[in-house]
Amino acid sequence: MKTYTNIKEVNKDIVNGVLRVEDDIHITFNECKIEADIVCRNLTAYDITAHNINANNINAIDINAIDLTARNIDYFAVCFAYENIICDSIEGGRENSKHFCLDGEITIREPKTIEVLGKTYNKKDVEERLRELQETANKQL
Repeated sequence: MKTYTNIKEVNKDIVNGVLRVEDDIHITFNECKIEADIVCRNLTAYDITAHNINANNINAIDINAIDLTARNIDYFAVCFAYENIICDSIEGGRENSKHFCLDGEITIREPKTIEVLGKTYNKKDVEERLRELQETANKQL
């Protein structure tokens, strides 16, 4: 995990307009405004503002980006992108939390796997097997 405690540390790692970390990023200071794209495995921050964010999982109080792509987005109050949000799931921590795009849309990707009783299976295989069981049950009726 790469931990940043101030914006100077962040700026040192930006190369050609991209903060790229092949691990998790944890930003420990408030109101982090990064003039770059962020690419990492998982991102944890209080307030984060960046051009484009691409991570597996994002956990933050507030998120502000041009484009936001992640597996799972977990935020407290507000998550918005100027253009698009693409993710598997997005969830706010407050009853009245909001996530939105100003000029684009939110796309929730269809999951490729499904968890059943603690085991992970390919979703297409499970759906196909359920169809087979349904057909067998219908024939028996």
